[in-house]
Formats: sequence, structure tokens, C-alpha cells
Amino acid sequence: MGKKVIIIAFVLVAFVLGDLYAAGVTLGPNLKIPPNYKAKSKRCRPGKGYIFAAWTPNYPLTFPMMNLRVFNGEVIGFVFEVDAKEGWKPWYDQEEGKTISHGGGIPHYGQTILIKKGPTAEECKASKGPFGK
Repeated sequence: MGKKVIIIAFVLVAFVLGDLYAAGVTLGPNLKIPPNYKAKSKRCRPGKGYIFAAWTPNYPLTFPMMNLRVFNGEVIGFVFEVDAKEGWKPWYDQEEGKTISHGGGIPHYGQTILIKKGPTAEECKASKGPFGK
């Protein structure tokens, strides 16, 4: 009987704490861009928007890195990037052995995760920048 009470109490506590934790990480309708993230490119990509990265003056970019996908001033997704030396994983956007490199930078793999639908080609074309019109 004592073990059953302890197990039931544990399950109830897990549910309560789980609900509290879930409330702490719920993504709201208007995710804002952190102030240390700056536009990495001026080009809007259909389905993905603009890319923002955390830039620190006088420091080279390093991996792993988490960039943001932004459209109309709102975060619509994330891009996780890791140095190619870490090895390929099946969830990367690129095929095995097909790393990417930006402007002669470090070869790396990435995974894009969108939390909102990205802009259409027409919306990108009409966009005046990552913060909208």
C-alpha cells in the first residue's frame, strides 16, 4: 500500500511540474528578436524569411550556432548549425558529405525548424526588409 501511495504522489507531482514547465516554454504568437541578433543577409528566402545571427564585434563566428528565421519583425523559426567536423546526422538539411559554407567560411551542417509558416515568394518580393513595410 505504501509503494502505491508514493507512486501516485510521484505521478501527480510530475503532472503538476510538467504543466508548470510547459507553461514556461510555450511559444507565444509574437516571438521577438533578441537585441544581440542582427540581420545576416538582406535577402528574403521564400518559405524561410530572413536570417539573423548573434553578432559580436571583433569576434569570429563559431559553431555550434543558433540563428533565427525572421519575417515582418517576428521570429518564425530557428537554424541550428554545427561544424562539419562534428559529423553528419540524418536530420540535417544537407545530404551526407554536402556541407554548406557562407562566403568561404567554415564548412558546416544545419537544420531549419520553422514554428510558423514562412513567407511566400510574393510576400518576399513585396517585403521591404526583415521588419516589414
